[in-house]
Amino acid sequence: MKTKRNSYPYQMQVYNDYNMSLSVSTLGKSVRNETGTWYFAPDSFYTLHYIESGEATFTQNGKSFDISANDIVIIYPENLSQLTVTKAPYINRWINFKGIDVLNLLSHTDININSPVFKPGISLAGTFSKIDNLQFSEPHSQAQILSVMYNIFSKIMKQSNKNTNTDNKTYYVTSFLRFIEENYSQNIQIPDIAKFVGLSASQLYRIVMNQFNVSPVEFLTSYRINKSKNYLKEKDMKISVIAKLCGYTDPQYFSKSFYKRTGMTPTEYREESKKRTSRNTNKLKA
Repeated sequence: MKTKRNSYPYQMQVYNDYNMSLSVSTLGKSVRNETGTWYFAPDSFYTLHYIESGEATFTQNGKSFDISANDIVIIYPENLSQLTVTKAPYINRWINFKGIDVLNLLSHTDININSPVFKPGISLAGTFSKIDNLQFSEPHSQAQILSVMYNIFSKIMKQSNKNTNTDNKTYYVTSFLRFIEENYSQNIQIPDIAKFVGLSASQLYRIVMNQFNVSPVEFLTSYRINKSKNYLKEKDMKISVIAKLCGYTDPQYFSKSFYKRTGMTPTEYREESKKRTSRNTNKLKA
């Protein structure tokens, strides 16, 4: 079966602040008029898919799920996922989001990395349609989009069977994320994080592996690399300065680490980002 490209009736850049409890970066609507298979490359954010019509099989973390209209799918960060459309047209809304409180929100639902599909039994089309009426150029639209996002989570929570008492595991994971968010630019090590969270290094390893399917070291490295991507795209800084801002004392080691995870040097990534931005700008003008 051929791998096909996505079709985007619209895609909007919404917010670029990555230091929030919850932030929405981009959102859009995808239409696939043919059956086929699509792959979603690992990224630093969560993606929520709401299926409006059609049927498909969604695969993440080696597990497959049948999905159809009104289902919600959460694609977790740093996970390769696959969508095989079996009934077209397949139409879905999608929202890319992140934040230190995301796991806390998800902990009150039946959704987790091993069970990323939720079948609410009710239509959320009306909730998503509110996005269509927003004027994205207006400053207040960012707050309205977050309002819609919290409303979606609220509806998912109400339809979930899970006890909403936050367990110790969620507390540890949230503390782990918060410490990295606040200290990634410093020369921190895993024992420092474990001490802050209140666990041994081995206990932290097990919890992080279970939650994210990567080790604490790999998570921290990926977090720093993703932060550096933002700097490279948005700031005209020297590579050595960006390396230091992301917790690397040796710029050469930073460049090697960046290349290992992206297949490009920081300079190449910056140039490619400029070209991509220019192409997208020209498309919007067309």
